Amino acid sequence: MEVHELIDSVHDKETFVEFIKALSNDFLSYQDEWENLTVDHYLESISAWMNDMSDEQYKKNMKMFEKNTETKIPENIPWRYIANIFFAGKFYE
Repeated sequence: MEVHELIDSVHDKETFVEFIKALSNDFLSYQDEWENLTVDHYLESISAWMNDMSDEQYKKNMKMFEKNTETKIPENIPWRYIANIFFAGKFYE
């Protein structure tokens, strides 16, 4: 199963952790398929993607991965929690 196919199975903390582990393994196994090979480039890419996302762009991206279930950006995203997840990666061992 390709890593992007796991996205639909993410529905709680455990499946999110499984997805992150699979993403890490995907990077280690298929670096030649990754555009962003350093943390700074990866984070900049996430920032740019988030900045460029509109409902229409999100819909196009989901179709790119053959995901037609969600066509709008969710409204109640816990942004502070997501920020803490990324920040914890800076120092947590």
